[in-house]
Amino acid sequence: MGLVLLSHGLFSQSAVEFFEKGKANANLGEYTQALKDFSKAIELDPDFSKAYNFRGVVKEAIGDFTGAIEDYTNAIELNSEFSLAYYNRGLVNLTMGKKDCGCSDLEKAAKLGNSHAADSKKDRCN
Repeated sequence: MGLVLLSHGLFSQSAVEFFEKGKANANLGEYTQALKDFSKAIELDPDFSKAYNFRGVVKEAIGDFTGAIEDYTNAIELNSEFSLAYYNRGLVNLTMGKKDCGCSDLEKAAKLGNSHAADSKKDRCN
């Protein structure tokens, strides 16, 4: 019995480990596996705002804009200072033709110090 518990402990992975695997898989273009990894990270740690953000990035990459916005929104709800999630959600909203929402998110991201958001807002929201 003790041996089974020990071996289980050796192979269990943390939310951070699944998150890191997800980033690696996303960088390789292995989006299906990356989604699974990020989802597992979120399952293990429902407050993992970065996992929601990165899962949103993958959903955006595969064209699931609604799913991406949901994940970016979850990330923002967990961390209201998460400028990258505001920036990402803003760009997706703009892609979907939701200029008011997109520009509002870019403005918030810029106020939080995201220089890319400030540049995008200048280019796309005037």
